[in-house]
Amino acid sequence: MLGLCLASSVLRAEADPKAFFETTCTACHSIGEGRKIGPDLKGVETRKDRAWLIKFINDPGGVVASGDPYAKKIFDEAGGIQMPNLPGLSPELAGQLLDYIGAQSQGATGGSAADAQKEKEEAEAKQNLFLVGRNLFLGKKSRAKNAPACLACHELNGISKFPGGNFASNLSFAFTDLNGRDNAIKWFANPLADIFSAQVLRDIHQLSEEESSAVVSYLEKAEEMPYDYNPYLRMRFALVSLGGAVIVGLIIGLRNAKKNE
Repeated sequence: MLGLCLASSVLRAEADPKAFFETTCTACHSIGEGRKIGPDLKGVETRKDRAWLIKFINDPGGVVASGDPYAKKIFDEAGGIQMPNLPGLSPELAGQLLDYIGAQSQGATGGSAADAQKEKEEAEAKQNLFLVGRNLFLGKKSRAKNAPACLACHELNGISKFPGGNFASNLSFAFTDLNGRDNAIKWFANPLADIFSAQVLRDIHQLSEEESSAVVSYLEKAEEMPYDYNPYLRMRFALVSLGGAVIVGLIIGLRNAKKNE
């Protein structure tokens, strides 16, 4: 269903590179406003030639898998988050996107070198905070007091540690539900103060202020573009699809066997 929705939005925007960019690219990229998950695209054609960029835009996974060093650099700087192959994208539309990015790059305002350096440092700090939060949530980074990863109890955009259910609330829209960053950080730093008095339970659920800030950064971005911030989603989807195909195959086989009796 998510793929159908994405495809629909992409196809509607296909004739208009501006609409396409705003619909599918702005969650991860800006033009002259600093790095998000992916690089700032201002002046992107000064970094690589157009032929390489068109190839990468149309098949980012393939270019990374080929061992291309610049593609791997982009992948590593994004914390191992792969840019998806977008349905409805063609080499012609990719060229139009580059034309649009180039035009926007011309109009993107630039301040002093000091301002640019400050913006770069702030963008890098946000990116690092996001990556720490992602690793804490998924259990790739240990929490204080050896508390379990968030994923052990919570679901995020269809991903959970245990198939069939979770032990705690779904956090897919926690950033919005908790009314923004400041409120979310306070809640995650002490979510169960009024529910559990046992210190051991508070230790399991309570995040330090630093951990809370990082996890909230991850949840904010995951809410903007849920498909690509869940590294297990494609694998899970593939396994579910395979399981469904096996079941359908068994049903068809049993029916055919009965007919032949």
